[in-house]
Amino acid sequence: MKNRYKEILISFPAWTFSAVTIGIILWLTLSSSPLGEYQPKLFPGADKLAHALMFGFLVVMLWLDKWRFSGFRSVGYPFLICASIATSIFGIAIEFLQDQMHSGRTLEVADMVADSVGALTAGLVCCFFQPKSSDK
Repeated sequence: MKNRYKEILISFPAWTFSAVTIGIILWLTLSSSPLGEYQPKLFPGADKLAHALMFGFLVVMLWLDKWRFSGFRSVGYPFLICASIATSIFGIAIEFLQDQMHSGRTLEVADMVADSVGALTAGLVCCFFQPKSSDK
């Protein structure tokens, strides 16, 4: 059963999951109203949680793609650290883009913090839960 899942994962081109996630994040964060009239009413601060989850998910997708690309061998800590930092920088850059695009979105430092917290937390979780090299 384990090999069947790996076969399915390998069937996708390299870095597909990361690229799709980046595209979704760009659409959700740079569109003036990505959900239109379907914008749900949430609790105060829910957008910060959404930012943390989005950017944490991106780190997980980067990890998954690297894991697939390396033949399902353990992904090293340097990669996870770099992925977490790069994802944090990506989140910060998006905030500056929002400010420059004048599409009704503004730069928020709290969003930058949420993006970074989500990315770094996901990087730590991946460090602890990645399979050992012998798991093939």
